[in-house]
Amino acid sequence: MSTVPTSLVSVTSLVPGDGFVVPALAAGPASWWTVDRLVALPGSWVRVVMGESDRRGRPYRVVIHEDDRVVWSVRPCRVLVPGRLGHHVWCNSCGRPWGWLPVSTSNTPCYPCARRARVGI
Repeated sequence: MSTVPTSLVSVTSLVPGDGFVVPALAAGPASWWTVDRLVALPGSWVRVVMGESDRRGRPYRVVIHEDDRVVWSVRPCRVLVPGRLGHHVWCNSCGRPWGWLPVSTSNTPCYPCARRARVGI
């Protein structure tokens, strides 16, 4: 198995075509996604729209705080999330939505909540 060069970077460092994974939502090799586009949101939040979509054709997406970090690959990944039905994923502390992802149980604290609780993401 070949290694994928990775580093921990800000979500704002991602560019279309990059492969990435959000550590707080990591669930094995199927956690890797491809960036389609970034959308700046109010309050230092960024929506990452992914190149992958669910079986109905809706693109997966995740909202990440600018201060959060993602694991980034310098080349497209070969193992990407399969096209399953998407689920709304949210922060289990404040209820802020993470986005539309192919996971149903990863209701994980968002960056501000994790930082307040000192558990980190």
